[in-house]
Order: sequence, then C-alpha cells, then structure tokens
Amino acid sequence: MELLFFIILFFVMGFSTVRLYRVFQQRQQTSQSLTAAEPGSETGTAVVPTNRLDSWLNETIAKLQGKPAEDPLGPQFRAWVETALDQEAELQAWLLALSPEQMHALVEHIDAYCEQLKVKLSWLTEQSIDVPPALKSTAQEIVVGYCTGLWKATRIKSKLDLFTEYQHLTQPAPQPQQQIIQRELLARLAAQKMVEIEPLAATLTGTEAERQAKVVEAIQQAATKDWDRFVSVFQSTVNQNGLYGEKQQ
Repeated sequence: MELLFFIILFFVMGFSTVRLYRVFQQRQQTSQSLTAAEPGSETGTAVVPTNRLDSWLNETIAKLQGKPAEDPLGPQFRAWVETALDQEAELQAWLLALSPEQMHALVEHIDAYCEQLKVKLSWLTEQSIDVPPALKSTAQEIVVGYCTGLWKATRIKSKLDLFTEYQHLTQPAPQPQQQIIQRELLARLAAQKMVEIEPLAATLTGTEAERQAKVVEAIQQAATKDWDRFVSVFQSTVNQNGLYGEKQQ
C-alpha cells in the first residue's frame, strides 16, 4: 500500500514537472518565433531538444511497478537447510515446508538476530567464505537454536494463546465483560467439583470489589491445582464467549 501511494505521488509530481517543462518550451518557441519575425533578425527554425524527462519518468515508474528483485538469502538458506540439518529431521521438515514468503521473513529475523551476536548468517549459507570451523560450528548452533525455538513455539501456539487469555481474564480491575466470563467460569468449575466449598462460599460475601477478588482467587486456585482439567473447562468457556483479546480489537 505504501509503495502504491509512493508510485501515485511520484507520478503526479512527475506529470506536473513534465507539464511545466512543456509550457516553458512553448513559451520559448513563441519567443523565438517573435524574434525571428522582427526586422533584421536571422530567419531559422527553432530546434526542440529531446524530452529526456518523459523517458526517464516512464522508465522509473516502470521499475517501481515491476516485480521486485528476488532476495537470494531465502533460497540460500533453504539450500543450507537441505544439506546441513539431516540430524534435525523434524526441524528440517518444518523449515522446508515454509513458503518462499515465510522463508524470506524468517531469514530476515535470523539475520538480524545473528548480527546482534556479531555472527554472520553468510558463514553458513555462502560456500565461498572461509570461516574457521569453531566459528562456523557456533554459528550453526545459534541458528539451529533460534529456529528450534520458533518451531516449538508454533507447535504450542494454541496453548500459549489460551494461557495469555487466562492471564487477561484474571488480571486486576476487570471490565464488565470479563466479570461475566469469570463468574460463568467459576460456576462451571464448581459443577465439575474443581472449586472447594469454602472458597466458593467466600465469593458471596463482602463488598463488590471483595467478592470479585475472591472469584479471581478461586479461579486461580483451580488452575494451579490441576491445570490440565482446568484448561478443558476454561477452553469451553472461552469458545462460548469469545476471546477477550478479540473483544478488545
């Protein structure tokens, strides 16, 4: 979108420049014609210079609208993965399944990460660079470790999202919609006998703020006691009411 805006803006500015240039040419030609018509002046034909601005502008716009040059980093990294990660079969399969666009984005992140550690990704991807074995081995460990972390994060993304939602739901000073979901969740936990009678009874006494705090505390106790059982109840509650993060958008 930004590139399209830049192209349109550039085209408008170029068009205006060309227009002004042509007006200037017309005035110059008119002036030359009048001068040639005056007594004593030499008669001749005005020479109009080639309009190089038109050609340059059209060429520049064509370059901007054309397909961007392919970045070799993605294919180079993919080739390295194919030959160097045979001992990391699952990680290798995940990396090779990425689309070219995904691979390009991943390599950009890896390259920036390596730069922060004074390591060059090119030490692995470019065969023409003579790198000491110890440094090359270290660079590979760094890259493999980084990719492994991303791969594992993608495998448990749904669990991470759910835990983030749990943190949102149990944060202090909840909004009205949160309070509704909290009380519904507590009721479901009580139905599954995952909340003790005493903590549950405590949620019915005190001021509104005190009762709300006790509701959150009872939910947290149930989550701490048996997270796996808690997740199943929490998941169904979230699915029915929608994610809190989505409501905030």
